Amino acid sequence: MEFNTVAVHDHIVKKGLLSIIGPWDELIGMATEKVGIPYMATSLWGTGGAPNVFHILPRPDDICFALLDIMAAYEWELVSVIYDHTVGEWTTATQFTHFS
Repeated sequence: MEFNTVAVHDHIVKKGLLSIIGPWDELIGMATEKVGIPYMATSLWGTGGAPNVFHILPRPDDICFALLDIMAAYEWELVSVIYDHTVGEWTTATQFTHFS
């Protein structure tokens, strides 16, 4: 499947997403700008000047602990973690080993 801005936009609208948190991606940046929802990018890569993009770069350990807190608060049993760096892979693997 080829992804383009329209496909990403349609997916965001279909799923009713209110915000996106994850690594910077130009297609997601353009689609979130069109939909008018915040995009909290967890990497340093460009924003293209989009006013709805916020770069959040906490330590990887802090991200994992915050996600565990959110999961516990909402009693989620399943969550997807998307990362774009080897440090994220290592941190996620080590931090989530104690969660069941």
